[in-house]
Amino acid sequence: MLGPEIRCVVGIDVAKPAPVVCALEVPSGAMRHKPSRIEATAAGYALLRSWLHTWAEGGPAETVLIGLEATGSLWEPLYDTLTQAAAAQSAADRVVGVQPGATRQDRWD
Repeated sequence: MLGPEIRCVVGIDVAKPAPVVCALEVPSGAMRHKPSRIEATAAGYALLRSWLHTWAEGGPAETVLIGLEATGSLWEPLYDTLTQAAAAQSAADRVVGVQPGATRQDRWD
């Protein structure tokens, strides 16, 4: 169960060289941002950070929960970028690693 402060859940798939980002409203589950690719570069990560700020609706960063697929090594640069940005806003605990095998069954329920 999510805390009442969470207003948006963001999923990031980093299985390919270009990460795919999707965002859902909480608690409705309505699509806030359709899956889209970002470049695995400083410019792509800056774009993602600007989206995250928008999804927080100008409020504290704690309103956005980020689930980052943590397989292979492609996730590491993005995780570092997100946690460094979140630490500056006291929200580093809002970036969580997600193992696809552990969540796969939920996709079909």
